[in-house]
Amino acid sequence: MTVLATIIVLGVLIFVHELGHFGAAKLVGVEVQRFSIGLGPKLFGFKWGETEYVFSAIPLGGYVKMGGMEDEVMEMVEGGKAAKPRVPGPRDFDGKSLGARTLVISAGVIMNMLFAFFLYTVVAGAWGMSDYATTRVGDLFPESTGERCPLHWSKPPPAPSRSAMRSLLGRWRCWSRKVKRIESDWPYLSSPGSMRLPG
Repeated sequence: MTVLATIIVLGVLIFVHELGHFGAAKLVGVEVQRFSIGLGPKLFGFKWGETEYVFSAIPLGGYVKMGGMEDEVMEMVEGGKAAKPRVPGPRDFDGKSLGARTLVISAGVIMNMLFAFFLYTVVAGAWGMSDYATTRVGDLFPESTGERCPLHWSKPPPAPSRSAMRSLLGRWRCWSRKVKRIESDWPYLSSPGSMRLPG
């Protein structure tokens, strides 16, 4: 199961990477002869237009074969030798400008970065949790000081008023008295991380 999951994950990453090279090559007018997932001899595939789309024997990589790339490296990657020498053409990779070749070479990494950003955005949006910049109370014990002296209103007052200030001052005094009791009643701390006050 682990091997299968690894092959699937690598296959997705390889596909996205090679799709970047493929799309950039098509964009700048480079002839794309083969789009392969995997290395070595071809297992199966089909041809659509000028490009052959294949799955190869070794699922540890992939490649996009472009015009003008008939060399010993591509022969080893494909698992064989070229049937016949190829005549250079105007759509060859080497015949394009430096900017076009740079785009084609860089497009694979760019696609991986965009894919990672998209994937993390989806995961964070679907399963992420909000990170609050302020301190929050996780829970209150029944009949605890927090319940007896709440620091919230059922709804915010529309504007500061004398009654609201008196209410806030009363809550502050309530908490102040409890803090003083905590300072004088350390033996009543039942365990680290929780406290119970008498009365």
